Amino acid sequence: EQQEKITSETVVKVEKFIQDNIFKPSEQNGTTPVKRVCKEISYASRAELPGIHPLAARLLRLMEKKQSNLCLSADVNSSKELLQLADTLGPSICILKTHIDILDDFTQEVVKE
Repeated sequence: EQQEKITSETVVKVEKFIQDNIFKPSEQNGTTPVKRVCKEISYASRAELPGIHPLAARLLRLMEKKQSNLCLSADVNSSKELLQLADTLGPSICILKTHIDILDDFTQEVVKE
């Protein structure tokens, strides 16, 4: 309204519509739904749950071991810089994410290192 994009009449109609359409959830079958308490579970315990993919389980165990879930997204252009980041920050992170197609000097040796 202040920017003169809508009229004050429209503002009043919208405010009335909002007020007229506020509904409180009704009780289901005469009872109030019980809120379930979420259980906290360690990363290591989650890794052992049935149906967990082996790669996810491995990552969860790593997160437990490092007591971290920190991921670094490294958008660098050189393999040297990527490997320096991995060497420096490796002990503190769980995942190093990058796009190898943006590395100007990518080789299979980079993967091995």
